[in-house]
Amino acid sequence: MSKYAVGPDGRPYLLSEEQALETANTPGVTPITKENYGEQRKAAVASDRVDKNWGTSGKAAAGVASGLSLGLAPALATKLGMLNPDDLEAAEQSTAFTAGDVAGMVAPTLLTGG
Repeated sequence: MSKYAVGPDGRPYLLSEEQALETANTPGVTPITKENYGEQRKAAVASDRVDKNWGTSGKAAAGVASGLSLGLAPALATKLGMLNPDDLEAAEQSTAFTAGDVAGMVAPTLLTGG
């Protein structure tokens, strides 16, 4: 019986033996390996940190910087140690980052008349 699972909310959980037995046939609960738990837990922590510290506007601004630089600005900031790669990956999963990225790519065309 796997002691690691992804809950209905999409977040990873470490379960006791009793919880693992109780949730074995629960819809929306998916058993995962210890390795998958570690990876998903790391991603969940980064996502929570980005949500708390960056907020929607911060994620959108990072997206705009990415769009304006065709993806070079975030990569360079990560290489220079100015940005945690896990935080960038978590931000890139958000709708705000995607919207900012598209806006950053389209804005120069619109502002220069084509």
